[in-house]
Amino acid sequence: MERRGAARVSGCAAPRHEALARGAPQGLGHARRCAVLPAGLLPHVFQARSVAPARPHASAASLVSAPGHSAPGLRENGPGPVFVSGRQHSGNTVLTMILGRAPGCFAQTDENIFFERRALIDRIADPERRAAAVAAELRIDRVDRQLSDRIAHHLAEWIGARPEARALDLFREGMRFACEATGRRFWCQKATSYIFYGREILTLMPEARLLYMLRNPYDICASRKRRADYEERIWGHMVSWNQGIRLARRLGAEFPDRFRIVKYEDLTAAPEPTVRGVFEFLGVPFDRSVLDIPHVNRSESKYKLESESRGLNTSRINYYMNNLSAAEIAALDMLADRRMIRESYPELPHRASRASTGTRLRAAGLIVKGPFHFARDYLSKPNRSPMQLLARSIRRIGLLRGGRA
Repeated sequence: MERRGAARVSGCAAPRHEALARGAPQGLGHARRCAVLPAGLLPHVFQARSVAPARPHASAASLVSAPGHSAPGLRENGPGPVFVSGRQHSGNTVLTMILGRAPGCFAQTDENIFFERRALIDRIADPERRAAAVAAELRIDRVDRQLSDRIAHHLAEWIGARPEARALDLFREGMRFACEATGRRFWCQKATSYIFYGREILTLMPEARLLYMLRNPYDICASRKRRADYEERIWGHMVSWNQGIRLARRLGAEFPDRFRIVKYEDLTAAPEPTVRGVFEFLGVPFDRSVLDIPHVNRSESKYKLESESRGLNTSRINYYMNNLSAAEIAALDMLADRRMIRESYPELPHRASRASTGTRLRAAGLIVKGPFHFARDYLSKPNRSPMQLLARSIRRIGLLRGGRA
């Protein structure tokens, strides 16, 4: 789930620019990123953050890594990169935290959007600036500033011998360095948008695997309503859910050994067999201790990776019945891909009754207003531009009309 920290600054701190000018190593990564990015790309590639003191160790919540140098059953070089995708409120963070407890895994629970930026970064002609842009997009500085600075410094040196290296080459080298620096064997990232780049990821990275979290779209809508009742949650959500499941089906058929759909309902109702199956798919040894995670990111509060309660439970399955209005449910019915719903969720409880004519009219009103409210909400958020919205929409429309993920 893409989010933004509460403490941000409009630009980079002057002392770090001065440190870079003097050649001082401290804060090199942050200063280099601020100094070398072209102004036109800055809002899209680097979202400025507050300059907090360097932290030698990542927080356990956002950077989950489990030691595993001698883990039995782990492939010699690790299973390769693991990407987790799915709609918001589908359990992406939970699954990533579970994977982060696997032996030798370097997992980032924050949202990553590198593949959305890759083409923009490849347009940067200067190698050093290209390396700095990729270092920023790794987003490791959100949890471990010192490691992020080390990666930025390493990529600046690495590209010096390979000036033609593309953004993807730098991305892979940066994550390889992160694993090496922390003693891990493989890494895991999550991103809601990565399902739209699934074929690109699996084609360009033949060692990678992609997991797609699938959840009942009515429950997702209920979670979005509880999180931000003022935002549009019908039209944009259901259109994206339809696209996501269609793309997931295609990718599963094309890459059966490297792509897997994981249902939120299976993860919460039968966590041990579900996670065991995921670990077997990845070639990672399973232990029940990986399921001992906090109940994070509840919809009734802001994005949060800490909680007193632990474990997985079924309290959020079909809870839309008590949280959505009849008109909202009817609107989702009108927009939903009926075949996908029927095949994935054949026993939704609201299907036992039929919506009245008045309810369907109110639902139609929600659908008509949806695209306008969606665009308003999207553009009202920081660092969002009409061009970015247009680019995202074109990609999604192309995929919807039969393009390949």
